[in-house]
Amino acid sequence: MITRELDSYYTMTLFLKAITQDGQLRDFAFDFHELEKTFDFLSSIVSKGETLLEAYIIDEEGGHTPLPVAAFDGQPFSETILELQREWLLALQVSGSSLISDECRKLRLKRMNLLKASLVDSQRMLCSLDKLYKRTEERFTIGSAKTYMLQRYSIMITREKAFFHQLRVYHQLAFMRYHQLK
Repeated sequence: MITRELDSYYTMTLFLKAITQDGQLRDFAFDFHELEKTFDFLSSIVSKGETLLEAYIIDEEGGHTPLPVAAFDGQPFSETILELQREWLLALQVSGSSLISDECRKLRLKRMNLLKASLVDSQRMLCSLDKLYKRTEERFTIGSAKTYMLQRYSIMITREKAFFHQLRVYHQLAFMRYHQLK
């Protein structure tokens, strides 16, 4: 059902204005629980030769929803609405899961590629730091500046190696997750 099913006492009120077959203007209002039946009622008014001028719904929170009176052409609504509901649910079951899987595959591939690029960058950083360490070792004379620089480079290399290993684990995990979706 289209109507709200949170509690069985939820009601809405339909207000309508119509011209009867004999030309009289009529205002009418009633409470209802199911939109399908209410739409069928409005359509039945038109099928009897009466003209709908205005129709709107007021819900329990006071929300005002105008209805397009031209849509009520005398044909029942409930069958059509239920058929649309069945088709919609079927479409959600069939294509929704494949769309989600496709999107997951794309995102996981993107993550895997980003991690691979990060691994390459981290490897370059390690090579650069290693060269700087060796250059400092060879060119600086013994002293506190050399010791300080070597300690700094050593700390940076240790951190970058830890980061590189962490990236490798994440990349392997992303690789496994990507191939699980296939």
